[in-house]
Amino acid sequence: MTFYLQFIVLMLALFYGTSIVSEEVENKTLTYLTTRPLAKPAILLGKYGAYTARSIVLVAAGVVAAFLILDYEHLNDGEAWLILLRSLAVLVLAIIAYTAFFAFLGTFLKKSVLFGLFFCFGWENIVQYFPGTTQRLTLIHYLKSILRPEMQPQGGLQSFLFFRLEPSPAGTAVLTLVAFTAGALVLAAVLFSRREYLFEE
Repeated sequence: MTFYLQFIVLMLALFYGTSIVSEEVENKTLTYLTTRPLAKPAILLGKYGAYTARSIVLVAAGVVAAFLILDYEHLNDGEAWLILLRSLAVLVLAIIAYTAFFAFLGTFLKKSVLFGLFFCFGWENIVQYFPGTTQRLTLIHYLKSILRPEMQPQGGLQSFLFFRLEPSPAGTAVLTLVAFTAGALVLAAVLFSRREYLFEE
């Protein structure tokens, strides 16, 4: 879970999210998309939905396979399945929120991947361990708050995932992630519909 939440999900969201607009600009295919009888926001949200769905399938397949292989002795344990479902729900929320944020960055930053890497491995992976309210300025704080440390196996990297965590209420965490995702998508759609993109030779 630590590996997926702090690396795999971030990488998938970063490269899929930033490429929603940038790959069309780089391949000079944006003109063909925007001349179709579709609103620009619909194009962006459609690509966002497709990339998000692809990421969810990839991550879910890997997590379920790892669960079946590593926890085969606990397949009859209902609590183990509950932890799996909760973990999958958190990973889905993470993919949705991070991809929305990176899609927003990709609409106006040329070097959005570089900024995204700084955000992933600088901000998100460092500030989450700050004591006090500072950690609430990261998305991963709310994701870990939903996981509930008391429901997770103890020891190893899993304990490090919850190091210094001062969790927010689970309901507040879900609402924060949903609001953040909606805000990022609205901003991305507005910027994409209003901005004129220039193709470089």
